[in-house]
Amino acid sequence: MKYIFSFLTVVVLSACISKSYNVQNPIRVEEGDRDPLKYKVFNPKITEGDPLNVREYTLKNGLKVFLTVNKENPRIQTQVCVRAGGKNDPSHATGLAHYLEHLLFKGTSKLGTIDYEKEKIELDKIKALYEEYREVNDTLKRKIIYHQIDSISTLASKYACLSEFDQAHSLIGATGTNAYTSNDNTAYITNIPSNQLENWLKLESERYRDPVIRLFHTELEAVYEEKNISQDNHWRQQYYLMLSELFKKHNYGLQTTIGTVEHLKNPSIVEIEKFFKEYYVPNNMAIILSGDFDPDSAIHKIDKYFGSFEPSEVTPYTFEKENPITKPIERTIKAPDASSILMAYRLPKAGTKEVYLASMVDMILNNSKAGLIDININQKQKAVGVYSGITVNSDYSFHLLGGSPTKGQSLQELRDLILSQLEIVKKGDFPDWLMPAIINDFKLRELKALKNNRNRVAVINEAFVHGLDWKKKVNEIHMLSSITKEEVVKFVNGPTYRNNYIAVYKEKTDDKLDRKKVPKPEITPLDIPKSNQSEFLKDFIANNDPMPIEPSFIDYKKEISIDEVKKGVKLHYCKNESDELFSLTFIYPIGSYHNSKLSLAVQQAKLLGTSKYSSAELSQEMYKIGMSYSISVGQKETSINLSGLTSQLDTSFRLLNHIISEVQVNQEVADGLIQKTLQVRENSLSNPKSLLWNGLQNYAVYGKQSPLNDQLSNRHLEALTSKDLLDDFKHIFIYKPQILYYGESSVERVTSIVKNSGFLKGEILESPQMDYQRKAMNQMEIYVLNYDLKKSEILFLSKGTPFNKKELATNSVFNEYYGGGMSSVVFQEIREKKALAYQAFAVHTTAKDTTKPQYTYAYLGCQTDKTIEAIESMLNILNNMPKDTVKFSQSILALKQQLASSRTTRASKLSSFWANQKLGFAESKNEQIYSNLNGLNLEDIVDFHRENVANNQYSIVIVADLSHPKLISELGRFGNVKVLTVDDLYPY
Repeated sequence: MKYIFSFLTVVVLSACISKSYNVQNPIRVEEGDRDPLKYKVFNPKITEGDPLNVREYTLKNGLKVFLTVNKENPRIQTQVCVRAGGKNDPSHATGLAHYLEHLLFKGTSKLGTIDYEKEKIELDKIKALYEEYREVNDTLKRKIIYHQIDSISTLASKYACLSEFDQAHSLIGATGTNAYTSNDNTAYITNIPSNQLENWLKLESERYRDPVIRLFHTELEAVYEEKNISQDNHWRQQYYLMLSELFKKHNYGLQTTIGTVEHLKNPSIVEIEKFFKEYYVPNNMAIILSGDFDPDSAIHKIDKYFGSFEPSEVTPYTFEKENPITKPIERTIKAPDASSILMAYRLPKAGTKEVYLASMVDMILNNSKAGLIDININQKQKAVGVYSGITVNSDYSFHLLGGSPTKGQSLQELRDLILSQLEIVKKGDFPDWLMPAIINDFKLRELKALKNNRNRVAVINEAFVHGLDWKKKVNEIHMLSSITKEEVVKFVNGPTYRNNYIAVYKEKTDDKLDRKKVPKPEITPLDIPKSNQSEFLKDFIANNDPMPIEPSFIDYKKEISIDEVKKGVKLHYCKNESDELFSLTFIYPIGSYHNSKLSLAVQQAKLLGTSKYSSAELSQEMYKIGMSYSISVGQKETSINLSGLTSQLDTSFRLLNHIISEVQVNQEVADGLIQKTLQVRENSLSNPKSLLWNGLQNYAVYGKQSPLNDQLSNRHLEALTSKDLLDDFKHIFIYKPQILYYGESSVERVTSIVKNSGFLKGEILESPQMDYQRKAMNQMEIYVLNYDLKKSEILFLSKGTPFNKKELATNSVFNEYYGGGMSSVVFQEIREKKALAYQAFAVHTTAKDTTKPQYTYAYLGCQTDKTIEAIESMLNILNNMPKDTVKFSQSILALKQQLASSRTTRASKLSSFWANQKLGFAESKNEQIYSNLNGLNLEDIVDFHRENVANNQYSIVIVADLSHPKLISELGRFGNVKVLTVDDLYPY
């Protein structure tokens, strides 16, 4: 992913250098109020010229707090960040930071247990046995010890409470609850309603107060699964090899965050607890909040719950300086998926002038429109998806380049092609206007990105983790805009970009790979009583009664005006009162179901020049004015979207209208696109995710007569001409579109701009009805595709009834109760209790329009040797849903809070209107769901499950390594097994 400087000031402040100052925040003590915490004085550090107006605090114990207010939605994006990650793992026990991240969802001495004193006796035995286990090499002795661990774990689990941390988050209406571990930090994230800040702080502070390592051996299995998944991700293996060559003395290259197989097989709870005590201290942590809250009240609450945590000295990570790389280092790996190249140049740490300069080099090469790679390689189709990006870390950074070869191209030829673009930069052979345009591009990207609370939190996280003063982040635009072309050319000719790159080639092979796998241990499924509930959670539930947030659902009639621009063509208009961005969309009633070549025709059109401009010149003109356009081909619709700054609306639209009206035939472009498409097709045949979710799913839903079967054969594809494709593209405009506009301009101005354009020349209002016959799914069928994987990818599908408005609320509650999140029935039964899969979910989908049936989907990602047991478990859950009145009440409460604190804002007002209209709603469907929640009871959910999910005939599609003994014969017990090949799925 391209690294973008994560904080750039708005245009009017771009020339200012920011200053920081402290704000005195005295509070008057009211008579009779004796709460001393309430009247502590906190002096925030404010950075002048900061459009986010971040308030930075440091509590007495060293805890950093960053608060930024954004009142667009009554929700708050939260993050607790610890400045410790994979690089801090001891070399003899890698993976600790990542282990700990998983285990901090298991509770504490108060949360997640009904009797900690009794539980602790068993947990201490388990801890001691793991220390013994990791010192023993004899296979039989290890098996005996592990059997003891398994037995005692069963005893300890009697005192445990399943997923209480996640239940509590659900109760307060939290969404997106998760965590991640990187090289430099570990972060815990969630999004909460704004009235639940204190409850979140109560819960989050308890997490770090006295965490308990419980349910360890089942969670360890989830980490094993994650490790095996990582070994099936061949790009990741390519990336790890690149890092190991780039960093010979630093843990960025010496070890991986997930750890080695050997260390995962020999875990130490003692080492994990030691890691927690060393790094999870307030002076090494930060709390970051962005959203709708009162910062003065928030900082007092944060101090109330976190101010008593004791600080302690943290040993900083130290490392020996890397030796210079003096010549190219090239390595090769073999993999069954598409060939590719990764290249990297080492850079110094975050915040250095070299990183800023490298970021300008990166954007000169690849900015998605007018970079040298964009124009000279990607637009000319000389390779597949070549990219450039900067990865910034606390100790070292690097410039990453990569891509895949086109058909007949060697990886070494692709390497030379990429390097040739760097040579152009070294010669200074790029236009003078490009760097100022890049600065404007940064401003525009940040203007869009920083409206989102999650993005705001992420940029603050970067500053904290990298040890950068917030003022420096605010001033990055000043630093970037001060860089001259001469500086860039001098820099790129210096030591950083000499002949000193790392290149890792991933070559496609059909040979079976020899990879270390974490073996499946024997685990007895945990029988945790459903009635178990800790006193902490009981109290949390009893006191979860904040001032409610009143729901506010969009009134489409009030927010959106509809005017007829031309007979049959309506302009759906929504005023932007927040900023100067606009979005203009034309939706045509023709899609891939009507013409299977349409997607290819659109791709060609975006690569062609016009009667006035070459393709490269078009990209440059668009980049100069900050204009973007996209064309999306759906099954039955094609959307053309134009976006940018309102000040450039007329210019942008004229240019886009010129493109669609004057685009010219170019057979060389068509030939390049055809060759690229052939390569992409070949690559997809070796991508297990694509094989599952595209190939096998289509086969299960439609059978042999699927949309995939209507794609042109390779032979017919190669016979296409540029004119054929251009005619298909122009055919779009024989139809009348519907128009969606979000921006500052008036209805009259937008109407006058679009009225006489090439977009409105069509006279046909509707296209012929087109669809594909879906299979009835009236018997259990298993479709299996062989692939060299460490895990099995398993998807369950069952066809349901057409969309029913009356069931929408019931469906929503069912999904929350049954398959939504880590406290759901599916997740608890398959991962928490039985450790059968790293990924597991089930959902009953809502159709996108009233013409399509709804489906039940369930997914498992598990080790191959767990395939049969995992399928059995999932089918049991699909057919037999546990009844739990407490969980039902929690699901209702969670949905109520999510919906009450949800707001439809900005351009999403139009997109939600369009989506709701397809389902027959004149109002927001969320309003109907919310109003119907109070009328539901558990029996409604049971009935819904019985009628829509239980005892259905499922098609089970699987991508797995069929060399596993007896897999095919064992699958036969579930239904008719059919082993498919890629030729069955993709007849082209």
